[in-house]
Amino acid sequence: MAFHYKTQGIILKRHDQGEANRIFTVFCKEYGKLSMFAMSERKITSKLRGGLELFSLSYLEFVQGRNKKLLVEAIPLVQYPVSLQDISSLRSALKIAELINQHMGEQEKDERVWDLLVQSFGELQEGDVPEKAYQSFVPKFMTLAGYGEEAGV
Repeated sequence: MAFHYKTQGIILKRHDQGEANRIFTVFCKEYGKLSMFAMSERKITSKLRGGLELFSLSYLEFVQGRNKKLLVEAIPLVQYPVSLQDISSLRSALKIAELINQHMGEQEKDERVWDLLVQSFGELQEGDVPEKAYQSFVPKFMTLAGYGEEAGV
């Protein structure tokens, strides 16, 4: 029997697997960083397609299979406007996502990191200077990840 889970998550990373499948790295509010498998997501008719854009905040439903978490529903809630036209915003969002990917363990829940991530992507959406949003994120995140003093948060 597979267990069914519902959560909100921000898509941090994706990579193709096979002809039409993708694996997503998602930071979820309730579960922390997770790797999720999306079958046939790259097909034009996929129902998951719209909710799995990079750096989007999405409502996600997945089932825990024997070896992997399989996405069954993805609904976009907030589409952070990080595009190829704004290279500095894209670079800052990628750096933020990579920091979280490197320093957070699988299924390591941390609501303070979640709040900081949502706040930082919100700053990028509001048109703040991307480098400033990133430079503000780094010391706060590193402190939360255990690399700094707690008083700095």
